[in-house]
Amino acid sequence: MIDRTKKAASRPLRCGWTTGACATAGAKAAYHALLCGDFPDPAEILLLRGEKPSFALARHERGAGWCYATIVKDAGDDPDVTHGVLVGVRVHELSPGAGVCFVAGEGVGTVTLPGLPIEPGEPAINPVPRKMMKAAIAEVADLLGGSGDVEIEISIADGARFAQKTANPRLGILGDLSVLGTTGIVRPSSVRSGSPPSSAALMSRAQADSIISPDARGRRRKLRCARFTGFRKPRCSTWAISRAA
Repeated sequence: MIDRTKKAASRPLRCGWTTGACATAGAKAAYHALLCGDFPDPAEILLLRGEKPSFALARHERGAGWCYATIVKDAGDDPDVTHGVLVGVRVHELSPGAGVCFVAGEGVGTVTLPGLPIEPGEPAINPVPRKMMKAAIAEVADLLGGSGDVEIEISIADGARFAQKTANPRLGILGDLSVLGTTGIVRPSSVRSGSPPSSAALMSRAQADSIISPDARGRRRKLRCARFTGFRKPRCSTWAISRAA
């Protein structure tokens, strides 16, 4: 992999977009096309903190009762192992009242162990991306008169191969990658993004002990550390910690 961090050393580091943000843009574009026939390109989404990024579609297609759109993930200058992956979203229309359902397509894992924000047996699509996709579907439904009842199937090209470079095998996420993101934005601050211990690994292993969390949520917690996940004992901000995974 090209060391994009060195390349960017002479200028401010560039932020990128999470897998969840890319999936949200794909879901919005696909549902828009399902209702009116046209794929918006680029697809604009609303992030939880009010930002409105736009995503160019890499590819799109439609079939009987479904539409499909793909986004190339841009992680900015963060050394994210999933930078450049193709995130695909297929949206199927469901009967009224079915709600929004999520399905793990090729390259997206399934949760098998307790301790994560998603229950075992569910697709490894985290709560914030789910919330963003539901909001995007509702926005399009309101605009075009749809019911908003859809199945969203997310796939990630070569997900199984990339998953081996992440903490997913330790976390019990079967086979493939997770759809992540707490803000929709990737902020370049990791030494080796995706290397354990990740915040989720710390959460699942710390149990009742104090938790060190390097992700965006950690900035709101009492204990936090820089996202230099390559260190066995991360640096914490002010408070003493009882355990560092």
